[in-house]
Amino acid sequence: MKEKQQPVWKVPWVTWLDFWKDTNIVGLCNAAHAQNWPRKVIWLVIFIGCTFGTIYNLKVFLENLYSTSTDVTVNSKNFLPFPGVTFCNHNRVNCAFLEARLDQLELNITEEETRNNPYFSLAGMYRKGCVENDPPSGPQKRRKRQVINQPMGEGQDGGQDGGFCDSCLVPEILDIEYQFLQVYMSLEEGDRSEIGHSFSGLVKSCTFRGRDCLDESYFLPVESANYGNCYTFNSNIYGNSTLSWTSSLPGANMGLNVVLNLEQDVYMKNGLTTSAGARVTVHNKIIRALSDEFGVDVQPATATNIAIQQIRYTRLADPYDTKCFSHWSETNYTDYTSSTMWPYTLTQCKRFCVLSSIVSDCGCFHPLYLDTDDDRKQLKPCDLESTSNDSTCVEKVLVQFDSNQRKCDCNPACTEIDFGTTLSMSTWPSKEYQNRAMGTYGFSTTSTDNETDSTTPESASETDSSGNESPETGSAEIGSSRTRSSGTVAKPDPPSMSDNLLRVSVYYNTLNERLVQTKKVYDTSNLLSSLGGVFSLYLGISFAMLFELLEIVFDFLHNIMNWMAGKSYGRKYHVM
Repeated sequence: MKEKQQPVWKVPWVTWLDFWKDTNIVGLCNAAHAQNWPRKVIWLVIFIGCTFGTIYNLKVFLENLYSTSTDVTVNSKNFLPFPGVTFCNHNRVNCAFLEARLDQLELNITEEETRNNPYFSLAGMYRKGCVENDPPSGPQKRRKRQVINQPMGEGQDGGQDGGFCDSCLVPEILDIEYQFLQVYMSLEEGDRSEIGHSFSGLVKSCTFRGRDCLDESYFLPVESANYGNCYTFNSNIYGNSTLSWTSSLPGANMGLNVVLNLEQDVYMKNGLTTSAGARVTVHNKIIRALSDEFGVDVQPATATNIAIQQIRYTRLADPYDTKCFSHWSETNYTDYTSSTMWPYTLTQCKRFCVLSSIVSDCGCFHPLYLDTDDDRKQLKPCDLESTSNDSTCVEKVLVQFDSNQRKCDCNPACTEIDFGTTLSMSTWPSKEYQNRAMGTYGFSTTSTDNETDSTTPESASETDSSGNESPETGSAEIGSSRTRSSGTVAKPDPPSMSDNLLRVSVYYNTLNERLVQTKKVYDTSNLLSSLGGVFSLYLGISFAMLFELLEIVFDFLHNIMNWMAGKSYGRKYHVM
């Protein structure tokens, strides 16, 4: 007689009974072999609890699958490549060069041509910055900013609105600076370069490892909105440098030693240059110097030692939590890098981000964030005066960044070289070296006094002091450069050697490179051991026992096939 076929709903049940009787999973096998129902229930409850514990730990494991750890190691090197070192003067415009440039433009120019000629802007700059105006007699005036239509309070993520105060007053001296900056940055890079401090005027001496390096070809000129002409030693930002400066020994004598001349006699007046000194930036030679963010100030009449140690950072790209970028193509700012080929850096990316946001919202560019003329987009610099519409728009964008309402598409670089610095300084030149320093660096004695106050630069350029009235701003007239002043010109005593000269030494204090490396928390070996820990902690499942889970799938499929064929099902009826 033909055996009656069992119903299909029993297939999963029979498969499960076969599995739990033979499995080695803790709790499940105990329940299967329990002699009474209370014990079965207790072991099943234990099994279910352990299963939930395993699932929870597996969830935590998956959430941290792409987490990283940071390892710091120190590697001893036989030699290290020397970094790029950028030198800037605190004064962005050399008044003597500005006057000479105006004289040159006046030779063959008509009044109508001044409308579309740098002469108009240069003449305005000369009046504002190179002619001594009468100082205010009373307290400095302050101006109130225009109100931004944004309520005070908390921004996103509970952050404040950037600390913006629409009722706060702006010092008048800042408005004067902003007026000048707008005119200055409206000039093309070539015009700004012509009126800044020259290499020969700024750099008076250069030695590297005791060998002369006073050669302009060793320095790359760089423009800065804050500092004018800067000069980078050992730059390879464009990847075409044939020189390779390296250091195989630590110490000041084995590094770079530079003497700078500040040329204070041609500094801008009227509060446009408020400090005297140089800005020195030590950076990776393949990137552009960001002197505003990373530079250090050095003062005249001092010898400043900058001892450095190389620090190399390596990070992991997405999906790991560091989410580093290795190229500009991973950002939204490729429009600003197509002509420069600069390597990607986080700070440069944020500068492009701020510049792009202001260009998009305000229709002008922030004068302090323009790094190349190619980024102008044929726009004018924003007017940052407190009462201008541009200033209101720019401030609104910055407040959005401060309150986290607007974010930059910027992540850390995957590979980055930085330099830890230690600064020390001493008085320079010493009293016994003063006379020799005067002769060496072009200074002479103007009186019988032996003090350094009595020394003046022989090659210092003298500015005009006639005091004649100049045309009003907006209608520059053609004439001699001696008709540009609109204030009182009082010719001060020329600065002394102690007001101008300073020495800077940059060198490695150790050839041990510090490597800060981001590593995967779960590599291949850690991944398997962590998974084994998750499954074995609660259920006692080893890697070999995972095949039991495959076995139950095999049994279920085999039982289905037996049911379809009208045969009995269960392990004892399986072929294998």
